[in-house]
Amino acid sequence: MRDAVAGHGWASTPLGPLDGWPQSLKTAVELCLAMPGPSAVWWGTDLVQIPNDAAMTLLSGDALGQPARQYWAALWDGIGAGLAGIGVEHGAGADDGGGDGGGGTASPDHDLSFVALRDDAGEIAGAFVTIADGAAGLRLAAERARLVRMYEQAPGAIALIGGADHHYVTVNAVHRRLFGRDLRGMAAADAHPELFRDSLGPALAQVSRTGQPARIEGVRLALPGADPVYLDIALQPMPGADGQDSIFLLAHDVTEHVRTRRAVEEDRSRLHALADHLPGVIVYQMEINPDLSGRRFTFISANCEALSGVPAAAALADPMALMGGILPEDMVRLYHEELAVIASGSGLETEVRTDRGEGIRHIQVRTQPRAAIDGRLLFDGMLIDVTEQRRTEAALRDSEARFRLLANVVPSFIWFADARGVIHFINDRWYEYSGQTPEIALAHGWFDAVHPEDAPVISAVWRRTLAEGSSYMGECRYRRHDGAYRWYVARAEPLRDASGKITAWCGCSTDVHDLKCAEEAVQASEERLRAITDAMPALISYIDRDHRFRFVNQAYQRWFDRPVADILGNHSRDVLGDDMYRERLPRLLEAFAGRAVAYESPFDHGPQARSTIVQHIPHLDGNGAVLGVYTLVQDVTELKRIEAELRDSRDRLQAVLDAAPAAILIADDPSCARIVGNRVATELMGLPAGANLSKSAPDSDVGHFRVLGADGAEVAPEDLPVQRATRGEVLTMHEEQLIFGDGRHLHLLGNATPLRDADGRVRGAVCALIDITERKHGEERQKLLIDELNHRVKNTLAVVQGIAQLSFRDADIDPAVRAAFEGRLAALATAHELLTRGNWDPTPIAEVLDGALTALGVAAESLSLAGPHVLLPPKTAVSIAIAAHELGTNALKYGALSAAGGRILVDWAVADGRLSLIWQEQGGPPVAPPRRRGFGTRLIERGLAAELGGTVDIAFLPEGVVCRIDAPAP
Repeated sequence: MRDAVAGHGWASTPLGPLDGWPQSLKTAVELCLAMPGPSAVWWGTDLVQIPNDAAMTLLSGDALGQPARQYWAALWDGIGAGLAGIGVEHGAGADDGGGDGGGGTASPDHDLSFVALRDDAGEIAGAFVTIADGAAGLRLAAERARLVRMYEQAPGAIALIGGADHHYVTVNAVHRRLFGRDLRGMAAADAHPELFRDSLGPALAQVSRTGQPARIEGVRLALPGADPVYLDIALQPMPGADGQDSIFLLAHDVTEHVRTRRAVEEDRSRLHALADHLPGVIVYQMEINPDLSGRRFTFISANCEALSGVPAAAALADPMALMGGILPEDMVRLYHEELAVIASGSGLETEVRTDRGEGIRHIQVRTQPRAAIDGRLLFDGMLIDVTEQRRTEAALRDSEARFRLLANVVPSFIWFADARGVIHFINDRWYEYSGQTPEIALAHGWFDAVHPEDAPVISAVWRRTLAEGSSYMGECRYRRHDGAYRWYVARAEPLRDASGKITAWCGCSTDVHDLKCAEEAVQASEERLRAITDAMPALISYIDRDHRFRFVNQAYQRWFDRPVADILGNHSRDVLGDDMYRERLPRLLEAFAGRAVAYESPFDHGPQARSTIVQHIPHLDGNGAVLGVYTLVQDVTELKRIEAELRDSRDRLQAVLDAAPAAILIADDPSCARIVGNRVATELMGLPAGANLSKSAPDSDVGHFRVLGADGAEVAPEDLPVQRATRGEVLTMHEEQLIFGDGRHLHLLGNATPLRDADGRVRGAVCALIDITERKHGEERQKLLIDELNHRVKNTLAVVQGIAQLSFRDADIDPAVRAAFEGRLAALATAHELLTRGNWDPTPIAEVLDGALTALGVAAESLSLAGPHVLLPPKTAVSIAIAAHELGTNALKYGALSAAGGRILVDWAVADGRLSLIWQEQGGPPVAPPRRRGFGTRLIERGLAAELGGTVDIAFLPEGVVCRIDAPAP
């Protein structure tokens, strides 16, 4: 029958396709099909019929999928009354569809019993029907007996609760065993008062009130003399045919599940706490779509913000908040590497670069994909900031290069050999001395240069040294390229790894021929390369409440020269030593009291003394109890040395500042709370050394003068050069004036620039000022002389113009000639006026052209000037102005500007030291070449060309005049 149900055409019935059925219907059908006795499920408003195999032996073949009202039409009056008794809606009337509803074979001999079925929302949606006939009575009794056995032997605790007092009607064997006794007849409130008060009672009341099923999970049941157990309890309302409702209870013992879940949560809390305090490491778990179309962090350690500047909450909300800083080319590479990892299932270890506006950081990505139980793709990984490691590696490479350079500079022979003693490097001094080539020397040819008397001794001692792994020192004579021998002291030292194993040999042979009697020892060369230590240079450990190490990182093995396995489980005193443990114990006890502690402490274990910063961080459980302590130890020896060098550097800088001839002001913070100056600055302002020169500070010492800008207006304290520079501005050739209370004036000229830290952030500013008071006085005197000169030139031009007008008035001269002469004189005056405004300094070519053409009345919309900023000397400016006047006059009379819509385009450029200018007219009447060259044309082609030292060409093209000027750039 199961196959018949699966293959039936349900899409054409009111129930719809099988895969769209609610879970409650699927469960009821599964139960029905498993029943050995005749039964069926009637579902939906049409009560569609789904019988089991046993029922089909009593019903006709077309019973499957038929509406029950049609199939049982002959008996529907009685069936309808039974359905109404359990709350199942079945429609009205006894005949719907006529006859016996499609050929059903139901007969009065059949005995039907009903139980209401509810849908996923808890509403009554159908009935579970048991079908019996007169001959099946014994089978029905046997079936009921079997069901009673199944009820008793069920793996869960089952009970039926009835009545307003919620008393137990029936219980099965598991229920009696789980609750320690038979509770039949007892009210639930009396049977287990604590359970009833805290959870069961409210749930029973809710089911009775709403008629909806309920579920309570993880409730605690405490029985006298036994360990508490935890239960998941399901409650299902059971309407009775007699109107007396009851509640079906099913309980499962989930004690082990609860204990396991709590243990897992405790382990997860401990691991998360450890991850939150790993220095330089962000631990994360990420869920990623297999096609990388989406991703999200499901966990990220709390130290995310400290290491990346991005709060953990922001990264959890949007992964791009953290990943957005990755350089685009590295993001593309990471994308393809993640695709490869998803395809292969292997781990990924790669490196990306990030830039969040504070400089490039190198981040190592270590991640491992795995499939979660629910099928999601998860990546467990960590992000390690290896920027300092990469800098160290670069420093090591640079150190090796410097070593090779140094090795070739020193006068001794420097050599390196592998662990077997085979030499693979000798510095250049050997080849210069012996005359050998590297091919000969490194093929054991160097030994041929040893004096025959010394060779056996050297060979024997060297073999013994290799066997013992000890230091080597000996004297021998080496043959020079000219055949002479000189005495050398040779030393060799083994280079060992962290485990003590010899990895290489380093040797040095020094010329002691003249100092042999003194037998001075030579210092062995330092190790060529140092092994790169663990990527995390800090000591990281976790100790329990007994002060025993439960976790240490690889740095402990390097610092204490003990394998990690020998440290774990040992007491802190046995690892640190009595003195260090005694020194740290008071602060360690503070951490076990629940307070985080940080302090500086010397680290004297091993051959190298270190300065360290020690942090103890308590590990708290959910109730605030201390479970253990995390300890982080960071080596700050180099930081201490740099701080000392910084103090020395500041002292040297102060000496330089005091010796400088300019006034120098320095602000060490962006707020300019204090500005200090060198000796010249304080003397210039009439203040003692060490005075605060900040006008924007409350304790300023410079209130005895005002500061005026170049425009003569008083400058607010926040707009002074140093204050502006702390906002990122760079000021050059900035002028200001100091007005003292006694009437003294000072003119100052200087530059100001921000001071930035290694990450580019402004941390202060510096300003250098020179006293230009005398220069300003000189400029004022110069201005008076220029103004007098300009006045006299204007008067001269006015006299010339007056003489010309008097001469032309009575003479028989063509008015056009007179107008041309006056126009040229006016152009000369205009150019002179432009130079006068600029104090006869070089003038921009655009201003010269615009001034000359505007004086002719050329409208701005008819003129286009385009080209770079070019300054013309005064003489050249006058020549260009005269040329523009001649060309403009011609354009107004005969050229482009004589017609509506005509335009003049002037373009110029500077390239390869040449100035190229093109005058082009457009939109005027057709142009024909003149029969003769007029004065203006000759003036431009000859006079301007001679003045500029270049060439001038005027072309009278039909579409307009074109003038090309090519000359050396001014």
